[in-house]
Amino acid sequence: MSDFKVDFVSEATSEFLLVEISYKGQRLCQINKEKGEDDLEIEFLSDTYLMAEEVKMVFSLREFQRVLHEAAEGLAAAR
Repeated sequence: MSDFKVDFVSEATSEFLLVEISYKGQRLCQINKEKGEDDLEIEFLSDTYLMAEEVKMVFSLREFQRVLHEAAEGLAAAR
């Protein structure tokens, strides 16, 4: 089971859905398609939730790449 979680979120400031990726409950980044499906943008979040315990952001690059790919494909397909 992965420590990553992918959520589709809607924000009042965005015309489209966003994908939010968290790691062990700590928000990590968002992917948006405000510039179109062929120009997805990733934003690493600095205003992360304050967790009861610090989450060390060290994880497998391969797993992170897989999660990013799946999240981006899901966002591109979302209408």
